[in-house]
Amino acid sequence: MQPMKKLVTFAFAITITGSSAGMVAMRTRHRSDIDPTILAHASDAAFQDGLYQAYLDAKAGKQRVAVARWNSTVDRQSFSLGYEIGRRQSHSPPNGSDAH
Repeated sequence: MQPMKKLVTFAFAITITGSSAGMVAMRTRHRSDIDPTILAHASDAAFQDGLYQAYLDAKAGKQRVAVARWNSTVDRQSFSLGYEIGRRQSHSPPNGSDAH
């Protein structure tokens, strides 16, 4: 292989490796910012609905807990928990920012 081709191939391999490592590091850091309760209820539709409704209500400046959307007691409790966490997150400043 010619020296120039070796150099280009080596530079390309380093670029790909560095980019991949950076993407993995960013994704890992991002996951650590997520509330563990949210991760534990990732597949719970009622919980996710509560999070989303809290987001919409916070954006609109109102608060209403519509637990009647769900039939079972377990789903209503899960919705309420998601709503509570969603409201709490909507009132907390983003990580690394000043609350002044």
